[in-house]
Amino acid sequence: WIIFTDSYDSGWKLKREKKFLPSLALYSMVNGFYTDPTWENVEIVFRNQEYIRWGIYWSMTTILFLIIVFFLKYSKK
Repeated sequence: WIIFTDSYDSGWKLKREKKFLPSLALYSMVNGFYTDPTWENVEIVFRNQEYIRWGIYWSMTTILFLIIVFFLKYSKK
């Protein structure tokens, strides 16, 4: 077992090769992962990071668009 003592979030997954295995809520507050000793190349990843990354991309694109519109509108004056 791997016990990850960060507060429980279902976004934490155990990545084994190309499979993502869900975490278990241990004591209703920490993440637990069952591992087999024969498994190789396992890592704990936060799958919800993908949503955060897309949010940052869209925010930066919007800010860049607004800056361009601002300069185009006020550069004519």
